[in-house]
Amino acid sequence: MDGMSEPNDTTCDSDFTDKCLLVITPNYPNEDGSYFGSVFVKNQVDALKHNFKEVIVIAPVLFSAGRLLDDRLCHNYAYDNVRVYYPRSLYIPWPVYRKLNVSRMYFDTRASAVEALIQKEKIVFDLVHAHFVWPSAKIAQELKKKYNVPCVVTAHGYDVYELPFRDQIWQKRVESVLNSMDRIITVSKKNQGCLEKLHITTPITVIPNGFSEDLFYPRDRDACRKKLDLPLDKIIILTVGNLFDVKGHKYLIEAMERLAKQRKDILCVIVGSGFLQSALEEQIKGAQLEEYVFLAGGKPHEEIPVWMNACDVFVLPSLNESFGIVQIEAMACGKPVVGTYNGGSEELILLDKNGILCFPRDPECLAAAITDAFGRGWDVSEITEFSSQYSWGNVVGEILEIYRRMDDQKVIY
Repeated sequence: MDGMSEPNDTTCDSDFTDKCLLVITPNYPNEDGSYFGSVFVKNQVDALKHNFKEVIVIAPVLFSAGRLLDDRLCHNYAYDNVRVYYPRSLYIPWPVYRKLNVSRMYFDTRASAVEALIQKEKIVFDLVHAHFVWPSAKIAQELKKKYNVPCVVTAHGYDVYELPFRDQIWQKRVESVLNSMDRIITVSKKNQGCLEKLHITTPITVIPNGFSEDLFYPRDRDACRKKLDLPLDKIIILTVGNLFDVKGHKYLIEAMERLAKQRKDILCVIVGSGFLQSALEEQIKGAQLEEYVFLAGGKPHEEIPVWMNACDVFVLPSLNESFGIVQIEAMACGKPVVGTYNGGSEELILLDKNGILCFPRDPECLAAAITDAFGRGWDVSEITEFSSQYSWGNVVGEILEIYRRMDDQKVIY
């Protein structure tokens, strides 16, 4: 973290109590938690909201006549001083666009959907915080032109290390958007390095995602296992993440093949949902690992700390990771982390202190690292102490400082 301040609480900051913050994000959890896309954005909003008169969140949704999960489950709602809107729009989803690989062909009505909503609801705002360069910062760019408000973007992952490097067309699009922002935040030094390869003049600051101290803290392991109906007599390995290729679940399952031959008292629990579920189920069945690997499905964010406290070792086998807040959340629960050299984990895992690193796409190396983690005498207090610097109480102070430093000072004050 660049210039991490002393711990800050998330109570009111008098600089902004008469201001309205507009947050633009591709996803946002719905009211009952049945859809929890980009929960890290909501966590940040909840940490910031006390500092503002009001926070407006706009998360455009692809209209699908109810076929897609977010279109079916996400409806406008409000809580505390936060209003959440899900305007329907039409666009080519990124996985489809990536597969088509036609850079000049781009169709997206999200910016116009956001503008129509602002007009309809008569939304007034003083500052825009966009999450992800595309499409959110592109939408913010249009709002900045029309409303002359300061804009900051948090560049999270694929929008940093993949999107601008696909071809010259996308590089120019991304550079144009980022140079129109007043500030850029990104979540890791790895991301910062990627951004510095582009022609960008906007100031960049590294501020990680944070974790909620009121959720993630050490709890009784056996009590958590009983609550989740997990065995008390097993060594439990846990991973949490969407079931996508980049998360490396197939290599974790391959590592479990090796571990299951060595010992019978282990269980790997995979929490997450995604399009790879059927393929992973087939992999588990084909390797006869039904007794050793359990696909638990997606779980509400509020339930994740129970799963983390129930495990002995947390594993993140990602192939590419910008930051990986789940690692910090696991550490906040006192758990050692086995990660890979994926770009983000190296910034968080201190060898012999809070975890072990191994090579990605290498099930043998991963199995050895997990075995090593079983035998270590980890210092729980040391692990949790390291994680505390990433609490929202610290991180919010850094974000508020960025807001204060916006170039267009007259707009904020």
